Amino acid sequence: MMMRSILASLVCLLVGGSAFAQESEGTVTYDVGLSSGRVEQEGQPDKSYLEPSIGFSYHFMEHLAWRNSIFGRFGDVDTAYGIDTSMRAQGLLGDHSMGVSGFLGPGFRFITKGDNVPFLEGGVILHAAGISLGAGVKTFFNSVVRSGAENENQLLIIFGGGGVF
Repeated sequence: MMMRSILASLVCLLVGGSAFAQESEGTVTYDVGLSSGRVEQEGQPDKSYLEPSIGFSYHFMEHLAWRNSIFGRFGDVDTAYGIDTSMRAQGLLGDHSMGVSGFLGPGFRFITKGDNVPFLEGGVILHAAGISLGAGVKTFFNSVVRSGAENENQLLIIFGGGGVF
């Protein structure tokens, strides 16, 4: 099956961030990530890439955070840099030593090469014995900014730690 502009096999390694931090009003958390994946386009060979990132989240309230992530994309694709900014609703059942958290929210990607596009992201993270493991999806709505363009999906696998300012 041929798919256009689909990012697949994306692995995100998060060290830090909201995975273990006790988010409360006025708290800033950080994360460092590394993503890899490939772009499949009809009639063209797959292009793989590596996308490291550094993110900061400001927690307005216990269940709402504004996240900004600086990233670079390298590999078989054109080198590009950018910022993802998003507003995340988040929840936690249990606590960060044993529980489940989730996030969902809209955002916007600003990138040096390609289209600046809105996105929607969401995911679930399991926390147990000092380890955080989860999965998520980020959908880029290319069709909003370019007529006839297909939307792209990033599939995330999350492994995390924690940090708070």
